[in-house]
Amino acid sequence: MFTHLGFEAKVYVILFVATLFSGSLYGIVAPYFIVIEIALLFWMCVQMPGKRPMAYFNRSHYVQFAILVVFSLFLLWQVPHSYVSSIGWSYVRRFLVFSLMFLMVPRPEVAFSAIKASKYYSLLVAVSIVIATLLTGEKTGGLVGSYQYGGMMMSVACILFLVDYFIEEGRSTDALGFTISLVALLISGKRMFALLVVVAFVLLYALSRRRAGVVRAARLLAAGAIIVLPLYYWFAPVRELAQRLQLLTMDPGSATSGRNLLWAAAWETFRSHSLTGIGFGNFAAWIGANYDTRTIGQYMAHNIYYGLLAETGIVGFVLVVGLLVVSLIQSIPVLLRFRREESALLYYVLTVSVAFQLWFVVYGLTGNGIYNWHEMFLYVSALAMMISVQVHMRTAVRGEWNATLPGSGPR
Repeated sequence: MFTHLGFEAKVYVILFVATLFSGSLYGIVAPYFIVIEIALLFWMCVQMPGKRPMAYFNRSHYVQFAILVVFSLFLLWQVPHSYVSSIGWSYVRRFLVFSLMFLMVPRPEVAFSAIKASKYYSLLVAVSIVIATLLTGEKTGGLVGSYQYGGMMMSVACILFLVDYFIEEGRSTDALGFTISLVALLISGKRMFALLVVVAFVLLYALSRRRAGVVRAARLLAAGAIIVLPLYYWFAPVRELAQRLQLLTMDPGSATSGRNLLWAAAWETFRSHSLTGIGFGNFAAWIGANYDTRTIGQYMAHNIYYGLLAETGIVGFVLVVGLLVVSLIQSIPVLLRFRREESALLYYVLTVSVAFQLWFVVYGLTGNGIYNWHEMFLYVSALAMMISVQVHMRTAVRGEWNATLPGSGPR
């Protein structure tokens, strides 16, 4: 399908993959990529003789745009009242830039191409992580830089291969891609990202069991089980990961890698600044000035929900959590509808959208995704995919996309 896109749409897909997998290797340029993508989306929306529009102007689904703009204006108001005023300015600009991605959204076939290109590139990243780890004997992120980004992006890769495996006839190539990505994820030693893959596996199986049954899931589980044992003996990070997954037998500090202390400090901060918080992005500076950080460390909250409560109070927390919840409420009923009505391409794009949304929501329990260009790009792109499907439903006949999904048969 990529070959049938226009030039600007192809460039958009390439930049989408580059932004998503920028990691720490060239993540400094990710904001510039995003600005270029927004400019491309504007041009892709334009219709003229000889040029087919490859994006939509969103004229009907403004909830996500409105919430993000209101949140940005709240942060703008908050800046002079923050603990460190200068920190908030960059986030105001950042969220306003992201809000533009809700006004111009790629058409479903462009989103489909971006998803597929991401999947193929993620396999290259997985191979680079495995090879670099074998050569150096240390945890590495390969083409995405650090092992932290390696674990993160391999959890995304695993989800992309899982979606294709469960939706597109359980192909052996997708099972192989998932297995290689899982190997790269496990040797990164990142516990939360491994758990995210487990959650994705269960949810995708639940969505597809009507047509796939248990055999397809059993095959993938068997492939995963076969690789775990040798990895456990060959790679120290995998042994460390196995030990850290024993959550119920650990004390709170070990189970959360010390995050419980940060969460307790964030909760206390919220109680003293409950309405509007201490300023977005200010928690690390605040905790350094108000707590003994010799055992806790001067870090962000490592939980976006505690972080929002401490930094933005009830106002910011309600806005952001409202965005997360409302978007899922909009997405899931439509996903279930397409599951019944056999809309192959739209179902595929919306499945990936919901998977990425849930990835962000769950990762937020132990991570700082809302503060980073990289993770927010993943989440905002997922919402843009959902909006694209919604806009398409209002402007075109759903069935026209079914014939364009490679490999799509009766569902």
